[in-house]
Amino acid sequence: MSSSTLNKLQRGLILGVAGVGMLAGSGAASALVRDITVDFTCTYPLIGTQPLNLDGSADVPEIFIVGDAIPSFEVNVVAMLQGLTWTGMNIVSGKTLEGDVVVPTTIDAVNRLEGFEVEASFPAQPVPDLIGDFPLIITAFSPPLLAFTSDQVGEAELSLDGTMDLMIIARKDTGEGVIFAESLDDTGVFPVLCDAVPGSELSLGTSMVEDVIEPGEIMVSPTSIDFSDLFIGDNSTETVTVSNIGAGDLELIAISLGGAAFSQSDDCGNILAPGETCDIEVTFTAIDEGDFTGVVEIDSDDENNSLVSVSLTGSGVEIPVHEIEVDTTALSFGTLLTGTSATQTVTVSNSGNEELLISSITISGGDATDFSEGNDCGSSIAAGGSCEIDVTFMADGISTSNASLIIESNDTDEATTTVTLSGASELDPEPEITVSTDAVDFGDVMAGETPTETVTITNEGSAALIVSSIQLLDDDAASFLQSNDCSTVAPGNSCSIELTYIADGNATHVTDLEIMSNDSSEPSVIVDVTGTSVFIENPEIVVSPTSADLGRIEIGESSDSTVTISNTGNIALNISDVVLSGDSEFVESNNCIGALASGDSCTVDITFSSTGVANFSGMLTITSDDSDEGTVEVDLTAIGFDGTITIIPVSFDLVGETILAKAKGAIALTGTLDAQLDLASGTYFGALALDNTSGTFPLLGSFLSAATAIEYDVIGDLTGTVGGGALTADIEMIVGLPDVYFKIFGLAIRIGGGDSCQTVEAVTMSLASPEGEFSDPIQDGGHLVGSYTLPKVADCGLFTFVVNLIMAGDGNTIDFTLTP
Repeated sequence: MSSSTLNKLQRGLILGVAGVGMLAGSGAASALVRDITVDFTCTYPLIGTQPLNLDGSADVPEIFIVGDAIPSFEVNVVAMLQGLTWTGMNIVSGKTLEGDVVVPTTIDAVNRLEGFEVEASFPAQPVPDLIGDFPLIITAFSPPLLAFTSDQVGEAELSLDGTMDLMIIARKDTGEGVIFAESLDDTGVFPVLCDAVPGSELSLGTSMVEDVIEPGEIMVSPTSIDFSDLFIGDNSTETVTVSNIGAGDLELIAISLGGAAFSQSDDCGNILAPGETCDIEVTFTAIDEGDFTGVVEIDSDDENNSLVSVSLTGSGVEIPVHEIEVDTTALSFGTLLTGTSATQTVTVSNSGNEELLISSITISGGDATDFSEGNDCGSSIAAGGSCEIDVTFMADGISTSNASLIIESNDTDEATTTVTLSGASELDPEPEITVSTDAVDFGDVMAGETPTETVTITNEGSAALIVSSIQLLDDDAASFLQSNDCSTVAPGNSCSIELTYIADGNATHVTDLEIMSNDSSEPSVIVDVTGTSVFIENPEIVVSPTSADLGRIEIGESSDSTVTISNTGNIALNISDVVLSGDSEFVESNNCIGALASGDSCTVDITFSSTGVANFSGMLTITSDDSDEGTVEVDLTAIGFDGTITIIPVSFDLVGETILAKAKGAIALTGTLDAQLDLASGTYFGALALDNTSGTFPLLGSFLSAATAIEYDVIGDLTGTVGGGALTADIEMIVGLPDVYFKIFGLAIRIGGGDSCQTVEAVTMSLASPEGEFSDPIQDGGHLVGSYTLPKVADCGLFTFVVNLIMAGDGNTIDFTLTP
């Protein structure tokens, strides 16, 4: 029998016996087609050791189920006889071959190592007429095997032992068997022993042994609960027990509850082992009067009873209630003039469902005699009814009165109801003036300054304070000013007097502030006012202008400019140096070195002489003894040209985008630029107009995003340079946000914006063409990129901080193209 046949036999056995048997017997698993080929060397009579190739295939189950029988299985293989086998048969005139084969085989599984023999018989098969390899077709049967047990769960491997025994008869044309010396008897049967070539793969592969999964079975008790009658607001809890009475685990898929008056909690988890129980606590709350129904549904993997329902019923009934209510728990009569009285009413209601009995209504407390009461309540108030108690306070003398109105009833939980009473008595009202200070001292003040102090008048009396006059007295009154908002001051209110000291010269000034009012005990109040004017000696330099552009000057021509230096301090300004640095085309002359008296000025004359086509710059540096500005610098610029007109008007369309780093979103940009290009100096300037646009920025994926309308207000001209292989541009603008929205699931909610919603300062952008991308600005325009910081916005409404959180910050980029 060939190695291939043996392999196939073996695999067929493992998969066919274990697998096909399992598949056919239980339907437990699918099978895999596994091929095997083994080369053997076999020892024959006459011709000695010759090669034999066994080739076959079998369907091997992936899974064996514990307890399922493994029946015998038929396997078909092909053994290819090779080498001198054909020659040997022809030497002895052998025309057919037939016989038996035995293949030792092993099953290796968890807790199971079992050997067995696969036996096969093959009928007479012709030896070919032509020399060469020839096959034997062999049918083999595995012996019945014991089923796997629970302690053998895991991997199982079936392997050939590497040997094969054949008992063969070669027959002649007459049917007579060929007799060899090795023949066992006169029938001609001779043994052939085969060994697998070393290194051959003898395993038929592995399969899994799995245990039988037993089902769980649910039992629920009880299957209905009647909570009976409960007073409204009360609750009651009952227990439902869930048990697994099956042999396997029971999976609890869901426990759900229906019914508005019911609630539940449980300790059930997802799996109940066999014999295990868990509890569901169901609570009924009488939320209203009437009958209520509900249901608890337990969903499990019980094959026969997957959904079990527990019906719930209960009723709410009204509690007999005597319920007193008062519309106020405190009466305050305020302050009354002695000898007058006031009356207020307390309404008593019965909000219960039974008659409310009133046993007494009294006034008690330390000042009870200052109050009195009258009522129409009688001895009872019907359910839903009400009555009134009139309480009167009589003011007497100067005092504060406190007492309590006590109502005794059969209220279920509040047998005594108390209403506090308070009032005060006073004599006829009088105003009383109080001034915040009796002296104001401005201290030392530099001459020419005008500091301010405030004096506050308060009326601490009980009647209106009439302020009839406020004036400054004495000789130094002219050194002070006063303004006020005082005329009639209500009790407890205040008004203010603003005092201003006009510091002049080097002297101390004193005056009195007189306040006249209708306070009978203090009709006149005097506030002492003093201040001292002093000189503080300090020079102060002022330079104008702080930069000078001497223009665009033709070669050989010149232009002039003047810088004025002034001393606005109160002592002489000492100018120690005036220095001109930078391009030699600038020269200066001045009359400023030395002392410059207070209030005087001097000039520095600047002359620029154009010597070529170029941009020229210089710096005028002025040094003085100004204590806080010892050095002042003046920038000087000019352009030289050869007389040729180089100004060319150009117009561009702008297309691009800006990306806001914080918002992680892009905003499309479009607009126009009408510019003047100076080819001689390589500079240009022009009016930039950006179209209104909008942007949408993701915040929480598809759930939440922000959207905003955007307006650009460009400040001044866009300026820049062309040349040196690069194009640059400088822009300043205010960014406005007229509308800002949150979009939640596509629904837009406006959170801010408006005409005044804009950046608190201008956005400055410095742009340049990327390296290697500069082009002819007249013919091709230019590509500009840059980064900038977006300032915070203000006046955008309640959610301004949210807008800033989304948009304000640095790291923003801009990229646009100018196209003629």
